[in-house]
Amino acid sequence: MDFNPDTWGTVADWVGGAGTTLAFVATAVVIYRDAKVRRLAQARKVVYTSERTDTYSLATYALHNEEDGPTPSIRRHILKNLSDEPIYMAYFYYQDRQKRPQFLAKQNIVLPGAEFVYESDDAWLPLVLFRDNSGVGWIRTLGGSVYPAGGIHKLNQRQLEDVLFAQYMRRESVR
Repeated sequence: MDFNPDTWGTVADWVGGAGTTLAFVATAVVIYRDAKVRRLAQARKVVYTSERTDTYSLATYALHNEEDGPTPSIRRHILKNLSDEPIYMAYFYYQDRQKRPQFLAKQNIVLPGAEFVYESDDAWLPLVLFRDNSGVGWIRTLGGSVYPAGGIHKLNQRQLEDVLFAQYMRRESVR
């Protein structure tokens, strides 16, 4: 085999070509990771809290009449958008024993700085499902965890145990 520099190029040509290729690959990796971090950053700025109260809001109070008996302890589930961009298709939901989602409340858009509130007198605590501004779906737990919304059935075992343990601990603290 003939390694003539006029045909194959010099060692410097090869090193320069390999360096250019590596630079392009490194740039693509950095852009991909940066986009992933930015998507997760918006999802982490969506806060989910829950508080116990003894009074309904006016809208819920109209549904619960005093003649129905004593007012139960109410739990307010609050989703607050602290990001600079709106979030879409926000749901409060839980999964029944067959892993089917049971949707409890929905809001199509939650603007920056706005809240989405769901009130319930149930002891269990729902999860939150929403889409960020780039269309990526997320599941937010009351314990502060954020997961891509492929569904809980697609989470790995550690993530699933984290979600279920957080729900169990919250239920026990309600009692």
